[in-house]
Amino acid sequence: MTYFHGTVAVLRPGDLIEPGRSANFRADGGTETSVFLSDDEDEAYFWADAVADRVGGEARVYRVRPTGALRPDDRTANSGNYRSDYPLVVEEER
Repeated sequence: MTYFHGTVAVLRPGDLIEPGRSANFRADGGTETSVFLSDDEDEAYFWADAVADRVGGEARVYRVRPTGALRPDDRTANSGNYRSDYPLVVEEER
């Protein structure tokens, strides 16, 4: 399966996207204990655009490889969205 992550961060192949960073969508400004990914590239672009609108910057989508277990993202209706408590490895920018 191929997975994607949308963000404004400038990343390179081999970089890790890790839980524990500031959350772009938490009203309390806290940190996320998991990372978001999707098996739908269009969905990742949707989230990248939303992050860019909220915090500024250029929307970017990366093909990523999970390093641990995934679970369905209960905050979205799209069944192709997941969360992981483990880092994602950046494979390429799309």
